[in-house]
Amino acid sequence: MRFPIATLKIVAVFTAILLLVFIAIAASVGLADFLEQQKDRITSRDTAITLLAAFLWVVQILILLGVSLGIVWVCRCIFRSRDLFGMTQQARLLGLGVTALIFPEVLYQVVIAPVWVFDEILRRMPLDTQNPILDSASDPIHLANLTKALLTGLQTYLSKFGDLLRRLLEWLNISGLILALALWSLVGHTLSETPSTSEHGRVMRLTTFLRGLAPPQKRALVLSGLFLASAYLSIAAMVSIPWLQQKGSASPVSNEQLKSTLERNIMLLTDFDRTYPSKVLPPVIDGLDALQATANALQAEIERLKSNQQSYSNYWNELLDDVRELTSNSGIRLMAANFTQAWEDLRSQAHEHERNSLNTALTSFETKTLSPMSVQEKAVYVETLERWFNRGLRDYYDNLRDCKHSAGIWQTTVQTEIHNSTTALRRALEMARDSKRMQDFMSPSTYIVPPPTSSTTAIMTLTHPRFTGCTPPPLNTARPEPPDPGLGLGPFGLVSSWLVRTKSLALVLITGMLGFGLLGATISSFVRSKEGSVLTEPTLGELGGVLVRGLSAAVIVYLAVKGGLAAYAVGETEPNAYVLFFTCLIGATFSERVWDWSRAKLEGQLPTEASSQQVSVPNTLPSTPNSVSTSANTTLELNQKDAIKGKGTETTD
Repeated sequence: MRFPIATLKIVAVFTAILLLVFIAIAASVGLADFLEQQKDRITSRDTAITLLAAFLWVVQILILLGVSLGIVWVCRCIFRSRDLFGMTQQARLLGLGVTALIFPEVLYQVVIAPVWVFDEILRRMPLDTQNPILDSASDPIHLANLTKALLTGLQTYLSKFGDLLRRLLEWLNISGLILALALWSLVGHTLSETPSTSEHGRVMRLTTFLRGLAPPQKRALVLSGLFLASAYLSIAAMVSIPWLQQKGSASPVSNEQLKSTLERNIMLLTDFDRTYPSKVLPPVIDGLDALQATANALQAEIERLKSNQQSYSNYWNELLDDVRELTSNSGIRLMAANFTQAWEDLRSQAHEHERNSLNTALTSFETKTLSPMSVQEKAVYVETLERWFNRGLRDYYDNLRDCKHSAGIWQTTVQTEIHNSTTALRRALEMARDSKRMQDFMSPSTYIVPPPTSSTTAIMTLTHPRFTGCTPPPLNTARPEPPDPGLGLGPFGLVSSWLVRTKSLALVLITGMLGFGLLGATISSFVRSKEGSVLTEPTLGELGGVLVRGLSAAVIVYLAVKGGLAAYAVGETEPNAYVLFFTCLIGATFSERVWDWSRAKLEGQLPTEASSQQVSVPNTLPSTPNSVSTSANTTLELNQKDAIKGKGTETTD
């Protein structure tokens, strides 16, 4: 058994992706074990943790890149296949156009899905997958157990990525996507050109298929096409009528009910203050004043020892420079003030967004429902407004949660920085005050552990709005629109939605009678074919006859019914649609007999009207021999025609 080459390539790509993931994880675990073994030799504990944290993000990016490249490669193999969606670029483009016409929602999902995925990855996942190693840098246990921390971070990342794919698959219409691909392939192959032995060179497969049909088959194909088109128009009109007849129905949800429903989704003020308190950071950073006092004491000792301990004083000045950067007005205090201000602004904007979104939803519902709308449309529109309202609230609540989480990380990091700096300064101060101990060491770096080298840079990174989530989400100014008319009508929605959108019952009736008229004319042609007529190749005149009979039957029946109602009814009265459709179908099916009967009745009335006209005005129009003979001849000819018609009818019966 031989496997297709494309299948083998797909298996090879996915195997390579899995190998890449396992290699990245193995490399991460190896690095963690190495750092764990070398932890006694590492002078800067923060350097090891920062290195491992950075490597973890590299592994996550490699995993994402590998999965993305695998998906792109599979799509590339599918769309480059010559035998899948057509033989030529023109056929593929035409097939895609027909597919987009029938499955517009599926095409929209396919186009917007990659944009949504990358937006979620770049906007949400970095905040949802906070690095556990970097977050707990002050906990010494993580340096002794780096492998566990690394695997925990990878598990969190893969879990979030799997959740993202699950939401994507729930949002996509998988069955509609498969049907759209099948239709695209069918239309593309039908419109593709193939080599031909004729003088035309290359012709479409559809043309080759039509040329190979016998005359009876062509006739049956043309009539079948007309039958399907007329049946489609008839069904589309029939399913549109109940939709339009509901336009005067009462709304299932009132404005007050919608307001009550939306307000239940808003977090209560007490719950909001408890979940997102007004103060996310303490007003005073613990240990900052003590650090400042220790730095001042060390500075005094450096001035005293400047003459005989120059090397030590230089090294201590480097420590003091870092401390001054932290304790200055532009250091930790300013960062805390900015963080607090961003938090308060986000809280106030969340409350303002709640009020504005509620007013926008209620105003849109009240405005849009002024126009005719069915009960189902109103119910779906209410659900759309509620989803739009909840999505906006969720975005703000998520940003508040991320900002609060980042504030905790920032506070932990600052406290660690202050503690390490204070410890280093106190140790240096003790050495500066003990001259004998200074002489026992060759270099100050052997006993003075400097504070983390990341210091202010790391803290500034943690306070950047891009990483904290303390910025408001993108403002969605687009108001939700009511659903397209004809919702849930399936394949008939292509015409039904257009008919319902016009809000005109007359247009629906005319379209339906056109469909039923063509349906009756096609049925009449089928009946005549079975009565023994010779099946010949369909001509343009025959096709035009079917169209004319169907169209004329629709117009005549509609005008007759509307005219009759206008003559006998009082006020504006809408005719019964189903009676119109039935009459139009019967009239189109037996159109020849109906026309013969109408003409016989009309010709039978003409002599009587002429005689009555002559009797009523004898003095006004004097008779002449020529006029009398002409009238007699006309009457004789009409009587002969009636006699012939009667004989013909008896013979037929």
